[in-house]
Amino acid sequence: MLAVDLVRRGALGMLFADGRAERADLARLSTVVYGASPMPRPLIEHSLDAWGPRFVQYFGQTEAPLCLTVLDKDDHAEGGELLGVAGHPAVDAQLVLTHEDGAPVAPGAIGEVRVKAPFTMAGYYNAPELTAASLTGDGWIRTRDLARFDDRGYLHLVDRSSDMIITGGYNVYPREVEDALASHPAVAQCAVVGAPDVTWVEAVTAFVTLRPGAAVSEAALRDHVRARLAGYKVPKTVHFVETIPYSPVGKILRRALRDPLWEGK
Repeated sequence: MLAVDLVRRGALGMLFADGRAERADLARLSTVVYGASPMPRPLIEHSLDAWGPRFVQYFGQTEAPLCLTVLDKDDHAEGGELLGVAGHPAVDAQLVLTHEDGAPVAPGAIGEVRVKAPFTMAGYYNAPELTAASLTGDGWIRTRDLARFDDRGYLHLVDRSSDMIITGGYNVYPREVEDALASHPAVAQCAVVGAPDVTWVEAVTAFVTLRPGAAVSEAALRDHVRARLAGYKVPKTVHFVETIPYSPVGKILRRALRDPLWEGK
């Protein structure tokens, strides 16, 4: 049996964009596994039409590196609403939805996904404060994903409670990119969000204000970040703006920058 692991949604999209995937000999193709970021409905529907119910979706995260939920071949064959869900809890994975204080939400209500499993992390290396914020005293991982369970037990992801960007299947935390940008002497303020992207699902996108009298090119800022972070964390686009929106308590309002980019997507 041949299993094809297409961790990045973009890889599947590029296969079909090439035009030869529909004509491929599928005699030895048993299973196509995808995950790491949501699959756009048109793409998975086209894939199913072309290749049939060979698809399996896994949902997980770095802190719980094996699958937390599974959307199996039978689920894909059923189609409809199931093509937009994360799946049902995997073997050995306990999932609960909670309020911020850890209390369970009512059935069908939206809550933060918390998971307990034999394969979850013990903690972040040399980061006790981050570990304490993500790992509860009784062993539950706070995923910071918001979701609901339907009456059949399928998990529907609603949104991320954090501002993490998933680009090409990799997780990028805006703060580390912002820190890299802010270290450039020309940058006064900056904010980083995910913008829609045909290939990578989300593209790291920066908004930057410059110090009075300073000048720097987009290419120079991207090179500056590339010298400090992995390539997939480098902004695909840098927008130079007059101001960065902040809340009354001084937090960057990333949603105010991100939402207009996603309108109509």
